[in-house]
This record gives sequence, C-alpha cells and structure tokens, in this order.
Amino acid sequence: MPLDRLENKFALTDRALTEEMNIMERELFAVREQLSQLSKSVHTVPIQLQTLVRRVDNIKEHLAHVHDVLGQDLEEPSRDSE
Repeated sequence: MPLDRLENKFALTDRALTEEMNIMERELFAVREQLSQLSKSVHTVPIQLQTLVRRVDNIKEHLAHVHDVLGQDLEEPSRDSE
C-alpha cells in the first residue's frame, strides 16, 4: 500500500476516533447532569412525602371534628320540630 494512502487512512481514522471521543464526552456530560437532577429529586421526595402525610393527618383531624359536630347535631333534638 502506498505511503500516502496509508497516511490518509490514518488521518481518517484519527478524525473518526476524535469525533467518537467528542460524542462520548457529550454523552457523559449529559449523564452527569441527569444524575445531578436525579440526586436532587431523591432528596426532595422524602420531604414532599412528609408534607403530604402531614396534610393528610390534618384532613383526618378536620374530618373527625366535622364528624363529631355532625354527630352532636344529630343527637340534639331539632328545635324546629317543637
């Protein structure tokens, strides 16, 4: 194989490898960014769940109070019927 063809083939291979390295570097950067975002969400999910549990507990308390009030109203005779 003539030397100039070998040099051209080497140059093409070098460019192709350089381009592949650039692509892999961009992909690695994107994966790192996704991992960073995932890490942030992993830390916020427990906080969101705790907040949701507190809200559900508050709703339960409110419903219990409403139930008690309604129960008292049902137990008391209506003044309209007197």
